[in-house]
Amino acid sequence: MVQHGHRVMQFARRAVAPPAVEGGGPRSNVETFAAIAKKLDLPRETWDVTELELCEELLEASRARISDDEMKRLRAGEPVKLAPRELQGWGTPSGKIELWSEAAKSKGQPPIATYVEDDGAGDRGRYVLVAAPSIATHNSTYVHSARHVKKAGPPLAHLNPEDAKELGVAEGAKVRLSNTRGALTLAVAIAPGMPRGLVRVDGVPRAVDVPERIGLNALSSGATSDLGSGNVLYSARVDVAAAS
Repeated sequence: MVQHGHRVMQFARRAVAPPAVEGGGPRSNVETFAAIAKKLDLPRETWDVTELELCEELLEASRARISDDEMKRLRAGEPVKLAPRELQGWGTPSGKIELWSEAAKSKGQPPIATYVEDDGAGDRGRYVLVAAPSIATHNSTYVHSARHVKKAGPPLAHLNPEDAKELGVAEGAKVRLSNTRGALTLAVAIAPGMPRGLVRVDGVPRAVDVPERIGLNALSSGATSDLGSGNVLYSARVDVAAAS
């Protein structure tokens, strides 16, 4: 109903029904995620829902920004621009982007943007884990399709040559990345351009390609940052050792 980046809303209804396929046909995003939620035994409200119900919920939540006439036009399929909602719920006392933040200062943080050493989300591993985008794909969409997997090749742990030498491993050898949350084994790729103290893994390795049958996210913390409630996925630290 709403595209990213602007405030225009349009209520579009399904044009055609999906084709009937033996064993189950195509499913919408809502149906797919509902099936996953039900399989995970999540609360009923997460899976007992339809696309139309979600659209109605969004319309109701936007009611203060849509007039009665605009609501009629929306339901008729016309695009409607939502009324602005300036300076509301933006997470700062002023409701604006703050270049100087008294809220940050009160929490013992620098009041203006500056470098603060990463605490590793509590990890004490020797290496910073860098989960980098794959150069073989534009983003993670369809990254596990056969042609993208073939293009990207097997998952690798990229190491600085001096770090690899210290660990006693060569190109193609196996290393074990581990922290308090999990461990996985990958082959080594020597990367002269890599800074020391980093281990880089490109893309989204499939669990099936890792002996432990887990994904890279198993090593990342699910905590939120101490300021801003953002994720700390890129603050993971790991120990690296030659795998037997």
